[in-house]
Amino acid sequence: MVKFCFLNLKRSYSTSSLSSTVVFPEGCPIFDNPLKSRHQICFDFKDKRGCYLWTHKETGKQYIGSSRNLSLRLTEYYRAGYLTLQSSRGSVISRALVKYGHDSFFLSIMVMGSLPDKDSNYSSTNLPDFVVMEQSYLDNYRLEYNVNRVASSKYESSFSSINEGVNNPSYNLKGEEAFVWDRTHSEELKTLWSQSRGKNITYVYSIKTFELECTIPSTIKLSGYLNINLSLVGQIITLIKSSEYNAVIYEDYIISTMPLNSDFLSTNLKYFPVNISTINKGKRDIIIYGFNPNSNEYRTWSSKGDCLEEITGNRYTNIRTINKRIDKNILYKGYYFQTKPFK
Repeated sequence: MVKFCFLNLKRSYSTSSLSSTVVFPEGCPIFDNPLKSRHQICFDFKDKRGCYLWTHKETGKQYIGSSRNLSLRLTEYYRAGYLTLQSSRGSVISRALVKYGHDSFFLSIMVMGSLPDKDSNYSSTNLPDFVVMEQSYLDNYRLEYNVNRVASSKYESSFSSINEGVNNPSYNLKGEEAFVWDRTHSEELKTLWSQSRGKNITYVYSIKTFELECTIPSTIKLSGYLNINLSLVGQIITLIKSSEYNAVIYEDYIISTMPLNSDFLSTNLKYFPVNISTINKGKRDIIIYGFNPNSNEYRTWSSKGDCLEEITGNRYTNIRTINKRIDKNILYKGYYFQTKPFK
């Protein structure tokens, strides 16, 4: 392993005075087709720390980054959801990869050793070597795709107590009293988060009209939409992935993990597999009984989905939310819930 030493480096404030092109030391691998080599890249650098460099082939514009685990970090650049989310947050390199494609770039990788020791006590005054290396390049080279001229990794001092224990706004607060209770985000943002985390995005079409009914960003929400448990949703997703057409028929729906047009659906409907095992098991509806102590009102819902849809206004609400409160004498949205009638 080649050792590197940067002496007397000054922080530069004007990119016009910086050197133009970064070239990693001899011996560092360079991939001229990063998309075709993605599996090798993610395998060869598993549990390795170091720096990586994207270089646009035509313009020579560059981006440098670093990571304690190069394999995990570089894998993110191959997820469309991650690139879309980061592009919306202003990442220039993510936008460039989306616009030009991975194979319009060279990818160079500098390995600096194995993963840091678990006992490593890094802080703002004791940065890991890969972060120091990244910063040294940022200080001395132009790197047009690096809008932020400070190495992205941040390390707080080990004795920092910010937002810990009694300093946390939600300390000792539970349920509806908690600081973040019932905060909402746009469905578009939730979908981007789900995509960036590699979750299963599903498209639900009507089997009668072949029109898109909704896009669902996770298996949990698909479970709520179909009113079936997660294990059955897992069967559907597995069958979709094994299908040549990436679609499966379930009751009155065609479910796919990719967008499909109505002509394709109508033409190939007879080839789509049907989730027989799921249909045979049927839905597992449980009657939910509710009691509102403020109004002294008793309610009954035919399923957890119906209950959640009425009291939260959203049938896609995570069904675990109500599972944690059934038969446990915990108030939720003004109601106590039971699977048996209140006496």
